[in-house]
This record gives sequence, structure tokens and C-alpha cells, in this order.
Amino acid sequence: MFKNYLTIAFRSLKSNLGFSFINIFGLAMGMAATILIALWVNNEVGYDRFHQNVNQIYVAFNKSLFEGEMRIWRSTPSPLGPALKQEFPEVKYAVRVDYLAKHLTEYQGKKLQANGYNADPDFFRMFSFPLLSGNIGSCLASNDHLVITENFARKLFGNTNVVGKLIKLDNKYDFMIGGVLKDMPANTRFTADFIAPWAFLQRQYGPDRLQWGNNSIRTYVQLLPNTNLENFNHKISDITIRHSNNEEDNRVFLYPMKDYYLQGVFKDGKLEGGRIEIVRLFTVVACFILLIACINFMNLSTARGDKRAKEVGVRKAIGALKQALVGQFLLESVLIAAMAGALGLLAAQLALPYFNRLIQTQLAMPYTNGWFIAGVIGFILITGLLAGCYPALYLSSFKAVAVLKGAHRKVSALITPRKVLVVTQFTFAVVMIISTIIIRRQIQYAQDRDNGFEQGSLVYVPFSGDIDKNKQLIKADLLNTGAASAVSITSADMIVAQSNSWDVNWQGKPAGTKITFDRMATLGDFGKTMKLKFISGRDIDPQTYPTDSTACLINESAARIMNFKQAVGQLIDHEGLKWHIVGVFKDFVWRSPFEAMNPMLIAGPKMDWNDCINIRLDPSQPISASLQKAEAVFKKYNPAFPVTLSFVDQEYQRKFAEQQRTGKLAGIFAVLTILISCLGLFGLAAYMAASRTKEIGVRKVLGASVANVTAMISKEFLKPILLSVVLATPIAWIVMYRWLQNYSYRTQIEWWVFVTGGLTAMMIALLTVSYQSVKAAVANPVKSLRSE
Repeated sequence: MFKNYLTIAFRSLKSNLGFSFINIFGLAMGMAATILIALWVNNEVGYDRFHQNVNQIYVAFNKSLFEGEMRIWRSTPSPLGPALKQEFPEVKYAVRVDYLAKHLTEYQGKKLQANGYNADPDFFRMFSFPLLSGNIGSCLASNDHLVITENFARKLFGNTNVVGKLIKLDNKYDFMIGGVLKDMPANTRFTADFIAPWAFLQRQYGPDRLQWGNNSIRTYVQLLPNTNLENFNHKISDITIRHSNNEEDNRVFLYPMKDYYLQGVFKDGKLEGGRIEIVRLFTVVACFILLIACINFMNLSTARGDKRAKEVGVRKAIGALKQALVGQFLLESVLIAAMAGALGLLAAQLALPYFNRLIQTQLAMPYTNGWFIAGVIGFILITGLLAGCYPALYLSSFKAVAVLKGAHRKVSALITPRKVLVVTQFTFAVVMIISTIIIRRQIQYAQDRDNGFEQGSLVYVPFSGDIDKNKQLIKADLLNTGAASAVSITSADMIVAQSNSWDVNWQGKPAGTKITFDRMATLGDFGKTMKLKFISGRDIDPQTYPTDSTACLINESAARIMNFKQAVGQLIDHEGLKWHIVGVFKDFVWRSPFEAMNPMLIAGPKMDWNDCINIRLDPSQPISASLQKAEAVFKKYNPAFPVTLSFVDQEYQRKFAEQQRTGKLAGIFAVLTILISCLGLFGLAAYMAASRTKEIGVRKVLGASVANVTAMISKEFLKPILLSVVLATPIAWIVMYRWLQNYSYRTQIEWWVFVTGGLTAMMIALLTVSYQSVKAAVANPVKSLRSE
């Protein structure tokens, strides 16, 4: 019996090659997209969840009241981890982790830039990162031991058998390789080239980072099994208050690390969501793309019902049961799904490199994983059954007597399952088109935002090696050689917001209020170098004004909060010093261009905090000439380190990377949705034109023009497409309105976006149908009426 069904299935596919191709290709594209999204979703859901003790690992958070709003942040004081471990028996491990910027590593004259982390010795006991060589208990226990990754070992040494070898860090710190770490998976927050002992952080920055008021590192805690998290959080809540003698009022709590990546966004002290929204959104997209491909199969299979009706009638007349016919048609569906699955898997594999570049990760098809193979087989079976269930029930329901008499055709109804399926397809397609337009508008809206300073010809160099001790000489030479028109030495670059503080006070500040200020330090010429737009006052200039060592600048947002009638000349208390305001500048974007501006303080030389040289290249000469002169200056004063000049405008564009990826993905899936939908529409139009050949011939004999016939056929499809536009409009508005709420600085949803999306879908549908319509309309009526 099964062999007979299989033979009939292959004959059916062979006798209808056009429809078979549309079905297989449409399903394959839907399956390929679903496979890629499923790989990405699995990667996201598994982010940092592969650790053996993940259910007992938590991230420490701070919370405190700012201007009536409960704010939550994950940077913590350095002493928090050791205090938790010492004071609470429920704590098995407490590990502090701090990210290190790029460091220069050297082995036998070979130099490489590397990224790393400082971490406590229990790092490898808490987290399941296996070592290729070395001992988990001792590899970070010594102050001069370093753990490097497998990949980095090959880059620096050429092999991984390197435990015990010596390397130099930043041309002055000697380290012994204490372990080689197997390369970390892509879905972890700890990706790095090396892990350094926590003592290295203290060697670099000293004991000031151990203060309870300095929230600058991450703290991870592993609790003993069966510890009640709610009770434990209640016990540790006031630990910072107690240890700071009530100078700090921050509360501490632990949050599951396995949930933090996907659900780590808080608003006013309550969990609001996070990246899980994007994961859910694209999961829904994958399901709908596959559903649209299945709808194609259903529509085309039922549309061919007339052709297979006599086959069903004959089979029923000679005793075939309905269940047997259902089984036959489901087998055909699963066969098509299997062919489509093989083609879809191939398409997904070919598209995977591009998809990886787009989402900035490294996904791979786990062909050797038994669960993956079982999942693919199950996926194909479910798809085949989903796509084939309705056609199987529809085709097997024909009555033998009615079919053989030719009376099985139903009168065209206003609402039919086929029309409902077409409406469903294009509703989702229109939603995707509208969503893509709004996402791109949001990105453009933020890119067009006035960032408050001039980015062109502005470059920066982070401190490394001997730059710190030679910074003033470097500045002078950059100006004297003509490489730069202005130079400012600061605590940070203009791209990444690196510091903030609520320890900012002024006369008239309401008692008991906490207001967070972004802050930066400069040795002078900050406004000149960045080309800030001053509202009042002047730049910090210690050369002209010796008292500018305690001068500061504030932005207009800070001036509004301070509510001074004249801000210039007023005093600010910060870090135990009195700072006098010499200038107020227009807000510039330091954080995300999608966020509101924060109040900001730029402190003068007395802050004594320098990590970056900002250079305004001389506009009177080519950029290449200025860069060559600048590189020569840095090589002169910092010869052991490579010169890393970064353009601010290029780095600023990286702030839009995630939104641009979302926009590209939405655009790709919108095109794919339209393509799959139009494949089905093309097949339906072809079948309708073929089934109405004689009607069209009669109409033409009676005087109907090509335009009349084309319009008649096209109208049958435009009605459901128009209904799709009507249904898609409120759905797209709701989805995009919720998405835009994630951004403080956001565009408006304009009415014309919905009109554009609807017209685009209708035009594509019309072009798809028009080919078959015109082909049927221009056919010779004599040929169509000659048969029978």
C-alpha cells in the first residue's frame, strides 16, 4: 500500500511540474528562513546558560531612588564580592570581573593587541569554561599568572602547549601562562583573549577602586543549592549602606544570570523586558514565514482539486476509504516537504556566512548533533502535515457520484478558505513592509539628530605605554608639526560614555535628591577641539587662565536642572573640590543617539584623570598628510606600541549597528515574505486562467477586449489584497508603536507609511497576477473553444 501511495505521489509531482516547482521552492525558502532564525534564537536563548551551575549563579545589581524614580544598574563596588563571601554562608563563590581595554602582548619580539578581563581566582570554578591545559584551582591564584584562549595561543605562540612560558603585557608587566582556555562560545559575555588575576587591576589603578562609593565593576555570585533568593536578597539589601557608614544609600540585590541577557531591562525598579522582545518578535516572524509557505501549498493543492476530483471519484467508487485518501495526500505533502527541506537546508547553509556577518556572530549547522538531526526530521514532518492537512481533507471529501457526474464544483462564494488564506498571507507581508519602513525611519531620524559637536576630521588615541608621561610633549608636537589644529587630553573619547556620578552639588539643589551627571575630565581646549557650540561663557584654558585648574563646563541640560539665572561663575561641589563654571555648551550626544540627553560636567585639570588624546586634524592639508604626521609623533614618544588613530565619525556610526541589523533583517524577511506570497499568487493566477479558458474565449468572441479580460482576472486577486492592507494597518501600528517605546528619542508614525506599504503590496501583487491575466486575455479564442 505504501509503495502504491509513493508511486502515485511521484506521478502527481511529475505530471504537474510547474505547480510542484512552486510548492517545493516556496516551502524551501520558508524552511531556509525558519532554520536560520531558529539557529539565531537558539543561540540567543542559550546565552550564558551552558554553565554547569547556571541555576545558582547570579548578577549583583544596585538600586536607588533618583528624582523620584527607582533606577537599577549592574556596576557594583569592588569590595562587594569579598564582603558577600565573608559574611553570608549561603555564598559559595563571589567573583569580580572587570573588562580590560586593548593591551599589548609580546613574546620573543612578536607583538599582538589583545582584549581581556580581570577576575578573581574562583572565576573558573564558577563558570564552565574548560581549560585545555593548566589547573582550574591555581591558574589565576598567582598575581603573575595569565590564562589565554586557545585561539590567541595559536596567534602569539603558534601552538597551544604554552603553560609556563613568559609574556610581557604593555611592555612592562611580566606574566607566566598559567592555563590555556578552550575557545569560548560566541554566546557569552566573557569573550576575550586572556583572563588576568584580580591583583593586576590593583597594580594598575591602586586601592581607590576598592571604595564602596565607586561602582565600576561586575560582581557574580554563586549561591548554595536550595538557597531562597528572595530571603537572601532581603538579607544583603543594606550591605553597601552598612559598610559605607550610611554615606551611600544604594541597595543591593541578586538577579539570575541566566535571565539577565534576555530579560535585564528595568524601569522604575520593575522588570520591563529586554532582548527577549526581539527574540519573540523574530520567532513569530519565522512561524509566519513558514505558515505563508504552507498556505501556498494549501492554496495550490486545493486549486487543483478539479483536476484530481475524478481520480478521487474513481477511487471511492471502487471502494477506497476516506482515511486511505487522506493518507495518500498527506504522504504527497510530506514528500514535497522532504524535498523542500533538503533544498531549504542547502539554501540555509549557503546563506549562513552572509547571515553571520549580518548578525555579527558565528552560527553553524550542528550536523553531528543528534538533536539537530531529529529536529530537522521532525520539522519536515510537521511542516508536511501542516501544509497537507487541509488539502488532504478537502480532496478526500469529494462525493464519488457528484464527481463522476461533473457536479462537484461549488458556486463561487464571497468568503472561501482559499481567499482567507490569501488574505492571511498578504496581511503579514504588508505588516513586514510597513515595519521595515518605520525601522529605517527611526534609524534615519537618529542619524539626522544634531550630535552637538563636529565629528569630521576628529580622531582619538587611547593612552597606552608612554603616552601618559609624554602627553604634553605629544600635544605640543602635534600642533607644531601641523598635524592638528587643536588637541585636547581627556579622560575618555567622544564615543563611549565611560563615567557618571551623582556626587554633584550646587547652591539651591533640593536636599536629599540624587541626580546622575555624565562626567569627563580635560586638561584644556575641550570646546576648541570638539568644536562645541557655546551658549554662554568660554572654553577651559589653563594657559591663559591659571585658575582654570578648577574650572568646569556644563551642558544646557545641566544648566536647566541647576536653574541658575546665570550659570557662568557659579560654584559646583564635586569629588571634594569646588569647581567654578566658565562655560555652558549645547548638549552633545555621548551615549546612545536614541536616548535623551543627560546633564553633563566637564572638569578641568585638577581632576587629574587622563586616558585619551583627541586630535582635530589640520583642515588646511589632506587628511592623509595629517595622519602621517600624527603617526610619526606617536611613534617618536611611544615607539613600543602600535599607533591606533580612530575616526570619531566612523566610530559614531557603530552606535546604529544593532538597529541597522534589525532593519536589514526586517527588510530581508519582508522581501522573502512577498516573494513566497507572490509565488503562490502566481500559481493561483495560472490555474485560474487555465480553468477559465473557455469562459475567456466566449467573452472575447462576444467582444470583450484584452483590457476587459485582464481587469476581470486581476480584480479577483486585488480584493483580498486590499482587505489585507486594511487588516495589516492596525497590527503594524501596534507592533511598531511598542517597538518605538524602547527609545526616548524616536520618530513619529506617519499615515503615509501605511499608504506606502499597502500600495507597494498591491502593486507587487498586481504585477504578479498581470502576466497570467494578459497571457490568458491575448490567447486565440478559437483554440480555447475548439476542444470538446
